[in-house]
Amino acid sequence: MLYQEYQACLQLRPYIRCIWTLEAQSNGNAFNPTTERILPDGQMEIIFHLGGSFRQLVEEKEKPQEKSFLYGQLHHFLDLIPVHDAKIIGIRFLPHGLYPFTPISPMEFQQQQISLQDLFGSSGREWEEQVNTARDTATAISIIEAFLLKQLAYFPPPDPLIVHISDLIREGRGIGKIKDILRPYRISSRHFQRKFLEITGTKPKTLARIARLQKAIHLAQHQPLYTLTEIGAAAGYFDQAHFIRDFKGFAGQSPRQFFRQQNALNEQFVSA
Repeated sequence: MLYQEYQACLQLRPYIRCIWTLEAQSNGNAFNPTTERILPDGQMEIIFHLGGSFRQLVEEKEKPQEKSFLYGQLHHFLDLIPVHDAKIIGIRFLPHGLYPFTPISPMEFQQQQISLQDLFGSSGREWEEQVNTARDTATAISIIEAFLLKQLAYFPPPDPLIVHISDLIREGRGIGKIKDILRPYRISSRHFQRKFLEITGTKPKTLARIARLQKAIHLAQHQPLYTLTEIGAAAGYFDQAHFIRDFKGFAGQSPRQFFRQQNALNEQFVSA
């Protein structure tokens, strides 16, 4: 599969990490898909299936995904089955990035897929149709950006402190205690936790754990000579037991089991 990333326009960059595309490059007759496990990365995404829709395993049954939808914050893995005629455009939001575009707090759809019509009403359905009938990728991206820029006028921006703290957590790869990060800001922990969940759709401690998970996966991809013990230590886990326990909580399997598999899709989506 061919994966590419595009930078959003200047006004959207405070909220969107990238717009990406994924296209199948295999012949349909020779295509032999395997189930791939996608792990949480702390970033919500809007997906447009312009080709065939991926299938998702739900309680061991295959279910086609919607043609377009929002992924809420993931706290557990997803098992997806690619299709030979895949053509996808995705919008990857920063942890705080979806908040100023929707009337619903991201905390309302954790671990859920929401159709664009349910999220935006009739304008969401029209948006899907416009993206699906765009003559090329550049036009589709222009349509995506125009819709999101219009949405920005309707809703307030995220609290700058929440944006700053979520950035610190991501940049620090989840290393460090949340209370230590908060100490200079003289803010009530309870109020902060509530606002963070409302804006990002996840708790700060959970985002930190996901950041460590992503760091571990990144190391496994780019430091093939590292042992699992070295990966765990470099990613900020207290010890190997902590690494394995936390990894299993998100991935449903041990690091050794996960890294032994071919996870081409997940490798495209790992936070750098």
